[in-house]
Amino acid sequence: MAIKREYKTKEECVGLYIEEGFNAFPSWVVAEQPDFYENWSFMATLDEYEAEEEGEEYGYTHEPMWSTWFIPNDTCIRRFIEENPEKVMDCGFTLIYDKDDDFFALGVDCAGYSFRDTHFTRLYDAEGLHWHDEPEEEEN
Repeated sequence: MAIKREYKTKEECVGLYIEEGFNAFPSWVVAEQPDFYENWSFMATLDEYEAEEEGEEYGYTHEPMWSTWFIPNDTCIRRFIEENPEKVMDCGFTLIYDKDDDFFALGVDCAGYSFRDTHFTRLYDAEGLHWHDEPEEEEN
């Protein structure tokens, strides 16, 4: 007997996108290494002050505050992120690179709100995904 899952709303589909498309990685696994800053780099949308100082909208920054990194386990998601880093940073993510400058994971530099609603829904939209049904309009 096959199990059939149905996802109809955008919220359900974004949940599936996160669940199936990313692995949660605890950053403390690498952050406690003595050469942490020599092996990892972080890029994000800069705040107003940093952007004015650097003359750039995007740039190198510190590690994300939230200690869970999101590693894409889907090649299509990974390719989208690698080919569209500015779009991904515009969704509020920090891009995390290893010492060879290869993309590794996404991070979030905040806490206390829904990452799904604030960041992953925007990433789902930026990728042009449309797995959900449109809500039916009520007739008057």
